Amino acid sequence: MSFWKDKRVLVTGGTGFIGSHLVDRLLVEGAVVRVCGRSRSCRGEVEYLRGNLMSRAFSQRACEGQEAVFHLAAKVAGVGYNSKHPGTILHDNVPVGLNILEAAVSCGVERILLASSACVYSRDSSVPTPETEGFIGNPEPTNLGYGWAKRFLEVQALCYATQYPIKIALPRMYNAYGPRDDFSWETSHVIPALIRKVVEGDDPIKVWGDGSQTRSFLYVSDFVEGLMLALERYPECDSINIGSEEEVTISNLIDLIVKISGSPLSVKFEHDKPRGQPRRIGDYSKAREVLGFETRVGLSEGLRRTIAWYRDQQSG
Repeated sequence: MSFWKDKRVLVTGGTGFIGSHLVDRLLVEGAVVRVCGRSRSCRGEVEYLRGNLMSRAFSQRACEGQEAVFHLAAKVAGVGYNSKHPGTILHDNVPVGLNILEAAVSCGVERILLASSACVYSRDSSVPTPETEGFIGNPEPTNLGYGWAKRFLEVQALCYATQYPIKIALPRMYNAYGPRDDFSWETSHVIPALIRKVVEGDDPIKVWGDGSQTRSFLYVSDFVEGLMLALERYPECDSINIGSEEEVTISNLIDLIVKISGSPLSVKFEHDKPRGQPRRIGDYSKAREVLGFETRVGLSEGLRRTIAWYRDQQSG
């Protein structure tokens, strides 16, 4: 029987990109799901609460009667937005973490997952990056506000786990992508931004940086699997990297997107634009050992699925 069968589970941010896929999976596993957010776009049979988690009263209401909580709600966007709005991102994330933790403890929630991020790591961290480097130096400058917000979240978790009998999972998630991602120009991350440019026929395709920076991208279904395994198997208030070991340069990434799309477009790198961290890939040995986590969807297949989904949305 599934661990999640008949469990009462709250998903904050459950109407968003990652959250909506997590909700789908939890419903398949037989969970009784509650979603909270500011706009209703839920899929499947869920209980929906509309409100703002900046409100302590709403956070309390959301956690009442729940056995588990996935806290995914966050203010975050791509490198362009993040680098220009560090104060806004810090302000909009830190209070929500405190509210949801306090509410979970007050309501007797058994376990909670607080989604952290690879953005906690510094620009000059080791590659592959181990969990032990999460608080060395400042986070990557282009993600300064978000990186510190996630560090604060991890410190909050440690304090609450020390004082109260609540089980907390702290996965540090690496770059996600897939269907239902944010494809807006202002806030999208690199993969949806590039896919949109290719599908819309931009020529040349303008890419920030020189293309040499590397990333590892985790397809959304694997991302969800990592979240669920973390809360089920390792709610130890101990950070754990979850991502893909398939490292790719941004230059090769755009070449792959162009190839899969079948669009003969040229590429222009904008060297004066921020490129983010030079290399970002985690050490995932801990996730393999304690969670049994392995990625199932490779980058080429994940891009193929995402491009097909986006084209369907545009034609529909």
